[in-house]
Formats: sequence, C-alpha cells, structure tokens
Amino acid sequence: MPSSDRIKIKVEREQRAQVILTVDGQIAFPLEAGDVIRITELDKKVNIIRSDKRSFYGVVKSKLGWSGGNNA
Repeated sequence: MPSSDRIKIKVEREQRAQVILTVDGQIAFPLEAGDVIRITELDKKVNIIRSDKRSFYGVVKSKLGWSGGNNA
C-alpha cells in the first residue's frame, strides 16, 4: 500500500459487539459506535532493528505457537 494512501475505519452505529483497537499488541482502546480511526503516513522516519539471528516472521510464529506443520 503506498504511503500516500489514507485509511479510515468507522465503527458502525448498529455495532452489536464490543470493538477494541490494539496498537502494536500492547495498548487496547475500547471504541464506541460512531468512532472513526484515521491512519496516515507518519512525517518522521522510524528505525527498525534487524537481527541476522531471528526473522520478524520467525518471532511472530514462535509467539503464536505455530509449529509450521499443517494444522488443518
């Protein structure tokens, strides 16, 4: 998705279940009917730490307990 794209998410007024926004899996924000979340490009650069020992996907796979086998 290009960084120029804008994302808008709106919680419908008829929403029957509780909606929660989580940021980076750390902070949870309960949302109310009619709330709007807008996601745009950050005007600052972010440094990402990389490791030659573990990949991002390897860490996620480990944290989610995915063995890599067929779980069908």
